[in-house]
Amino acid sequence: MMIKFEKYKLLFMIISLFFTYCSLADGSLQNPKALYIDSIKDGQVLDSSFSINGYIEEEIRLSNVAVYYLYIPSSITNYVNATIFDGTNFSAVISVSNPGYYQIWANGFGEEKYFKSKIFLVKVKSGSVSANFPESLVISTFTNKSDNVIISNWVFILDGYIENDTPLNKASVYISDLALSNTNIFSSSVINANKFSTIISLSNKGYFQLWAIAEDNNGIIYRSKNYIININPVLNIKLYDGNGNEIPPDHSFTGNYFTNDSKGYFIVSGSYSGFNNPKEIKVYYLYQENNITNYTKGEFVGNGNFSAIIKPEKYGFYTVWVEITDFDNTIVKSYLFKIKYIQSRFINLFDGNGNIIPPDQSFSGTYFTNFNNGYFVVSGILSGFISPSNIMAYYLNENTGQINSNTDNLINVSNFSIEIITNLKGIYTIWVEVIDKDNSIFKSYSYRMLFLDNRTIDLYDNNKNPIPPSHSFTGETYTNENNDYFIVSGKLNNFINPKNIKIYYINQLSGITNVNNGELLNPNEFATIVKPVERGIYNIWTEAIDFDNTKIISYFYKLYFIPKQHPEIDKIYIITGITNKELFNNTIVDTLETNFTPNLVILNKLPNQGTLDDIDSVYLSVNNNQFEKIPDYNYYYYINNNISYVIVSNSLSITNNSQLTISVFVIDKDKYISKTNIYTNIQIRVKIIDKNCIYVSPNGNDTNNATIEYPIRTFNKALELSKLYGIKNIKLQNGNYDVDEINDISNISINLTNINISGGWDNNFLSVIGKSILNLNYNTSKTPIEISGSKNIFQNFIIINFKQTNNNSKIINLNGELNVISNIILTNNNCNTIIEINGNANFINDFQIFNNNVLNGQCVLLNGYNNQINCQIYKNFGNGMKINGNNNFINTAISNNGNSIYLSDGIIVGGDDNNLESKIFNNTGNGIKILGNYNLLTNLQIISNGYSGIIINGGKNLIQGLIANNGVLQPSRAIILQSQ
Repeated sequence: MMIKFEKYKLLFMIISLFFTYCSLADGSLQNPKALYIDSIKDGQVLDSSFSINGYIEEEIRLSNVAVYYLYIPSSITNYVNATIFDGTNFSAVISVSNPGYYQIWANGFGEEKYFKSKIFLVKVKSGSVSANFPESLVISTFTNKSDNVIISNWVFILDGYIENDTPLNKASVYISDLALSNTNIFSSSVINANKFSTIISLSNKGYFQLWAIAEDNNGIIYRSKNYIININPVLNIKLYDGNGNEIPPDHSFTGNYFTNDSKGYFIVSGSYSGFNNPKEIKVYYLYQENNITNYTKGEFVGNGNFSAIIKPEKYGFYTVWVEITDFDNTIVKSYLFKIKYIQSRFINLFDGNGNIIPPDQSFSGTYFTNFNNGYFVVSGILSGFISPSNIMAYYLNENTGQINSNTDNLINVSNFSIEIITNLKGIYTIWVEVIDKDNSIFKSYSYRMLFLDNRTIDLYDNNKNPIPPSHSFTGETYTNENNDYFIVSGKLNNFINPKNIKIYYINQLSGITNVNNGELLNPNEFATIVKPVERGIYNIWTEAIDFDNTKIISYFYKLYFIPKQHPEIDKIYIITGITNKELFNNTIVDTLETNFTPNLVILNKLPNQGTLDDIDSVYLSVNNNQFEKIPDYNYYYYINNNISYVIVSNSLSITNNSQLTISVFVIDKDKYISKTNIYTNIQIRVKIIDKNCIYVSPNGNDTNNATIEYPIRTFNKALELSKLYGIKNIKLQNGNYDVDEINDISNISINLTNINISGGWDNNFLSVIGKSILNLNYNTSKTPIEISGSKNIFQNFIIINFKQTNNNSKIINLNGELNVISNIILTNNNCNTIIEINGNANFINDFQIFNNNVLNGQCVLLNGYNNQINCQIYKNFGNGMKINGNNNFINTAISNNGNSIYLSDGIIVGGDDNNLESKIFNNTGNGIKILGNYNLLTNLQIISNGYSGIIINGGKNLIQGLIANNGVLQPSRAIILQSQ
């Protein structure tokens, strides 16, 4: 009977479930485009094998249909694939083994859409009979509760047990969505053998059928009764203030304001609960001034929290709330709260020029000065205020301690200007206070202002009469004479506490400005004594600094200062055998003798047009010994540039390699003592040189003694030593020598005799390994190399980079006789003539002249007589050689000079009785022009020149050689005879 009762109890429960299901789902659960099953009906009794036939409602072609059947006692679902006919009809056969109640439905897919039929509840009457499941399981969570249980969470826990304390092996909870007709299974955890616990997580609201099934250790299956539950979570939103604290709902529209002082935005944040899968959050903010509402989309930040950044366009009061849309489009609105959105409110104050006063120049900062008589203005700008209603300017007089205030209206929304009228001058501390719309009071920083009349400076003449400002630069000139000084005085007007007075005086002639400190005679008047060094007209003005570091500059006036004049020491020279040098501190005096007596020459500058009678005596001290008077017979008088001088000569007896200190002063007839000229660290240096040769190196120094170990640096120093000591040999190391105006060696003058100058020596001066380079990298009217002596040798040099294009410019000017110039290269120069030879009987050998620009002249200009020249001239712009002298012997090759624009002749022969053996080819002009007479031209090769081979204007010349292929640029004859 028990089994039978349990069987009927289960049947009753299923029938009840069937009618409950029908009442919930009848019609309302069908898809508008649902599949239809027309072969069965709800409650129909079927055999264990039966057919399911159906169709789709609309004209959609099906591609797949599955028929599902769920066995209710075990909640096991199976399915079979149906056969589709004509794209719209389907049929399937289902065979089951267990009798009982089944849920049957169909799912279809076609044209990328899913469709579902109604769920049918049927009973199968045949098949093998299986045992009933005893309803011994109890879900204790629902004890003492009705079947229709309301659950307000998406996730909840179900606890249960078995009534007969049978140990359980496993358990599961089955939940069937009555709206969607699908069933989910949740595995349970078995506790203490006979209890179980299950975590349920659902995603849909509505009614669900729920039951539990368990299996003991012997494989016997048990189940619970069925429950109907209603999933209906409570949706809730909480809002937080800027500190993360919850805003109480009673602080809604009538509650407190929450203030946000961030710049440019505020943040609305909070949490939500009861939502299944919220898909959108909006934060609304209504501006209370104009009732305009805007919203910003928020972000879900996990764990049921949200946040949104709001960037309103205006500052002020806002009403704020939040709306969240859940997965099923349910919209939940939060309570309201108010926020006062402002920037950090700040007050900036302006100085008199409308510039912002920095806050760090507050009480201890800079003074600001106002010179408006009777009033001053306090102005500024307000930042971050909502609607300021009252602005008050306070000003405290620091002398009296009295505080006053003025108020005024805004000029516009943020700017203000308040006029303060007072006759009390002095230093004021000033600040501003502003009341905003929310009654908050804000105080600005303080600053200090000096309120006074204009500060000026009056200047006095020598009689303490005011000098009118109109006597500035263009006004009257005041004269002061027969004193060694003049006085500048005046008065300071409206100064508070002057702390620095400067007197400036500038000599109009020299432009030199000097300054003296002034002295206050009383709080307002000052004076100073000025002792200029020179006479003349002086522009004078005064500058005074008041306590607030304000500098006030007076007007200018002119003063003609004519002082009583006294003699002064101008310069001192020391003269040795090799040095004539003006003394300064650290002067080095060179001598070639181990013992010597230098001569000291003292130049005393006298008063204007003074005479020897102005000098009384001159005193000299050496190495800080006692001053000694120089005897009168050593004096003599002269005038230079309208300045009178007395020269005092005195011989000093000092030892070699001394370190000297020399002191001199002069006394005039008025017993005026001049300043003492002191020269310290005067070094007397003995230099011993090699009397056979002077050595020069690019790394040398002209203060050296010109030996191999200590060579000198420049060409001119070598010539100076050669002339001074009669040294006949000068050797230059291989390297680059800059001959320029900066080094003050812009002219190499060789006016000596029998001097051998050679370059290209190795580092030890043992052998010639090349050529020394003379870099004439400068532009001057001087001729770089002048050779006016005789019997000199100049060899092994490369001369480059001379740039001078006047009509008389040249690199080498050879005026001497019997000189030898050999192994020379001249290239990359720009001048009128490369070498001009005016001397006689010189030998010029192995000369190469190429890549020079002599457009208006020639490479070689020969004006002398009986010279012998052996050279190569090629690739230059300009004529090769011009011969004006007589009886010279020339053996040269001249080629490739000029171009198609600048035509270059090879040789122009203007002299007589010259002997030429030359190769002249590929020049753009004529080969040879002969203007002179009785010249002998033999072994000539004149080939491929631009015009004629030879043009003859002179007479009785002898020409022998090869002349061919000339007239390349202009067809012409080999020889053109133009003379009579």
